[in-house]
Amino acid sequence: MLRITPLDTNPRQCELRIEGRLVGEASLSILREELARAAPLGRPLVLELSGVSFADPPALAVLADASRRGVALVGGSAWLTALLEGIET
Repeated sequence: MLRITPLDTNPRQCELRIEGRLVGEASLSILREELARAAPLGRPLVLELSGVSFADPPALAVLADASRRGVALVGGSAWLTALLEGIET
């Protein structure tokens, strides 16, 4: 199960809380849709990842690509952060 919640904590940025498992094409489709929806808002985008319990390799690739495009990835577990650092280099 995947849940993406917009957070209104800072008017200068768009923050999305990601919770659950990023597994399979359905989850990736939802994530890509939310990233595309937030992009035209013209504010920095932040993905809050503390609620992500698992991410498969395609999901990690989407997150790493988002990071390369300037999306801030925050709050991820040590496991998730290590995996993303391995992809981003």
